[in-house]
Amino acid sequence: MPFYIRTGKALNKSVTEASLEFKLPPRPLFIHPDDESTVPNSMRIEVKPREAAVVTMLAKRPGESMATIPVEREAVSMPEVDDAPEPYELLIEEAMAGDATLFAREDSVEEAWRVVEPILDDHPSVIPYEQGGWGPAESDALVGDQLGWPQEPPDHDLLASLEKGS
Repeated sequence: MPFYIRTGKALNKSVTEASLEFKLPPRPLFIHPDDESTVPNSMRIEVKPREAAVVTMLAKRPGESMATIPVEREAVSMPEVDDAPEPYELLIEEAMAGDATLFAREDSVEEAWRVVEPILDDHPSVIPYEQGGWGPAESDALVGDQLGWPQEPPDHDLLASLEKGS
């Protein structure tokens, strides 16, 4: 299963999300043979700046044609008050209480370095990109014939505008 990570210090927005792309069925029911715009069903799990899960499914377009249309369903977790501690606040609190469960053990740190150090020693060259963009164009080549990177995260202000009735 391919696994891709896009990260950078000067990207357009700070977003943490996981996108899952499901395989197309071997024998699709509602896809016309001439329809080249078919995309697989997918699920996007957003963690930051908001908590949400978005499922995109292909559904048969209403009418006699066998064409499909993507349909999106979204579940958003909207806590009323975000008073959860920041990650470092939680670590300091746990350290003061003597609870080491959130801290890495020495043997796990050593094993992580054993795996990562060869990558750090033989790393690829850095490719500069325009600040505020979505990274270098070369990042598109990484995903090959897969669905590709989202060109930008979903509009997180959309829900707020819907709530205001605009």
